[in-house]
Amino acid sequence: MLLNLIYLHALLKRVVLKMKYIIKQGKSVNEAIGLALEELKTTLEKVDVKILSEGSAGFLGLFGKKDASVKVYPKFDTISTIETLMYSYLKNMNINSQVEVIKQSDSHVLVEIKDEGLGYLIGKHGSTLNALEHLINLSINRQSPYHLYITLNIGNYLQTRRETLQRLAQNIAVKVKNSKTTYVFEPMKSQERKIIHAALQNTKNIKTSSIGDEPDRKVAVEYVG
Repeated sequence: MLLNLIYLHALLKRVVLKMKYIIKQGKSVNEAIGLALEELKTTLEKVDVKILSEGSAGFLGLFGKKDASVKVYPKFDTISTIETLMYSYLKNMNINSQVEVIKQSDSHVLVEIKDEGLGYLIGKHGSTLNALEHLINLSINRQSPYHLYITLNIGNYLQTRRETLQRLAQNIAVKVKNSKTTYVFEPMKSQERKIIHAALQNTKNIKTSSIGDEPDRKVAVEYVG
């Protein structure tokens, strides 16, 4: 897992996208925005504006006068930005696959990599795919004005992994009941922990909880009499 993260981090540094923004001052908010648009060579419809300060006329227009200040940056196109990053990554890996970016909600995006022959990109128990997913989330959220959670999938991996975890959870529950002890899973990402919790939520004499801190948070399966 560590080697995967180190390698992918070095690779993704080549393809990280940077959102260009500028901060401008003017006698009014409108003037500051106008100066920013002129420098960015764009129009108001294509940018987002954050007003940092509306300025102040000061006392009698003479003392304590402050300019207005704005932060202006291009509108963030979630789909195209993620597509660009994914294709850049795959190109660096000499992988010629199609990518489909599906917006599940305002905060969740699913990325489907259309090639079922990429088992090596999944890695053992999804370790490589999870590492890539983690770094892409970091990269995109450095640019996005709002938080996004991005899930990567190759072929039917996510469905297969879900079914595997559900079966594993049931098997562990049986062992915990028989031994009347507690079992702690290896660290899992949030989505996988939720699968374990859901699979065992109605299981008699079994209680699940998440313990530890990210990225080493785990699920504990406990016997309760």
